[in-house]
Amino acid sequence: MPIPLPFLARLSLLSRVMISATLALVVAGNALLIISTAGDAEFFAAQIAENLEGELDSLVIALGEPVIIGDYATIEQSLQVRAKRADVRRVVWTDKKGKTVEAALPAAAPRAPAWFARLTRITAQHGSRALVIGGRTYGTIEVEVSATAAHDRLWEDFIRHLGILALALGLDFAGILLVLKSGLRPLARLTQAANDLANGDFSSRIPPKGSPELLRVIVAFNHMADATQTAQRKWRFSNEELHRLTEITAHHLQEPARRLVVFAGRLKASLASQTLNEDAALSLTFIEQQANRLRALLRDIQFYLAVEQPMGEVGTILLSEAAEAALTGHQAALAAAEAEVSTDTAEVRLHIDRRRLIKLLDTLLDNALRYRRPDTPPRIHIAATALGGRVHLRVADNGLGIAPQYRTQVFQVFERLHPVAGDDNTGIGLSLVRRIVESENGRVWIEETPGGGATVILDLPQGTEA
Repeated sequence: MPIPLPFLARLSLLSRVMISATLALVVAGNALLIISTAGDAEFFAAQIAENLEGELDSLVIALGEPVIIGDYATIEQSLQVRAKRADVRRVVWTDKKGKTVEAALPAAAPRAPAWFARLTRITAQHGSRALVIGGRTYGTIEVEVSATAAHDRLWEDFIRHLGILALALGLDFAGILLVLKSGLRPLARLTQAANDLANGDFSSRIPPKGSPELLRVIVAFNHMADATQTAQRKWRFSNEELHRLTEITAHHLQEPARRLVVFAGRLKASLASQTLNEDAALSLTFIEQQANRLRALLRDIQFYLAVEQPMGEVGTILLSEAAEAALTGHQAALAAAEAEVSTDTAEVRLHIDRRRLIKLLDTLLDNALRYRRPDTPPRIHIAATALGGRVHLRVADNGLGIAPQYRTQVFQVFERLHPVAGDDNTGIGLSLVRRIVESENGRVWIEETPGGGATVILDLPQGTEA
């Protein structure tokens, strides 16, 4: 069942249980307290009515003789004795002639707050009784019974019950806290073990201790960790074997590819003095081109396999210096294409090896030149900003661009979006870029350049020493 209050969902399990238990106990305790107080209030209200009747009955008996003989001093004395009782507020005797004798004491200050007295709904009660002796009516007795004493007794009971409720809440709170802290302690170990597993420590396990529910979770985690460690060992062995096989294959194929190139050139030179038909000449040219392409593919595959690890000393490098080195390597091609290149890297630095950083920029410059518009001089802009320990490197061009549906596909190995006849591109360039960037815990994506073209964006960690 979803938690209706969004802020509760952000709290820890311990906090949520404590809040829920406390609210439940407070509501239940207050409900019991209110019901108990209401019941006591009904009892005290009935007792006040009973006391009123008892006072009237006893006064009729007590005043009989003094009234008959007209002893008003005794009547007044009897009324004053009655008025001293805790529940009696006022006593009045009125004879048939209208003569009145009244006794009342100053009301004691109430201990119960006025708001509490109102909530109890207990009020003072007033009653009267005619004094009739031998069929003759001598006068009227009036008695007013106060509710102050009832209010005070109810208030004292309320405070006492409230204290008991607070004590119960405190003990319950402490008990839940101790039980949950001891019961949830294995969760801290589970969290640490999960983090260790995520960080590559596949030997991390949790001692099987705790409540039955947590014990099941711990056993399941340990089983998962065992299975993950086994699978990781198998994967690492298979990956190392595959990587080694690929490297050996690429290395050993380099020599046949080199010989194909050499002997294709020698064959072409030896036949240069002879007149070849069109098919023979075309076949010879094709053999030479494909031999060169095979050699380039093998070279790039070897490089692709190696770029995941640093290729030289890792250090802090100015992006402006790496960009200048990459541009120097393309100086002839840039001049031939009449390209306009601008840079805005300021003093941005990266902590990486120099060779791979230059290879990144070299590949992106090569793509910008290779896939330019045939009727428009290339315009290339290299910009970099550093913020929050991350570096955003952007290489924008005004070339053919890349449609949104292909912007992920082009980072795959051997993918060429605009293949051109005779082009020596192997289709590994952007996959090399992705592999280098991801090996440095970064990411790369492509956006459209305003006005047309493609912008390759690299998000890289600046590095602890940058």
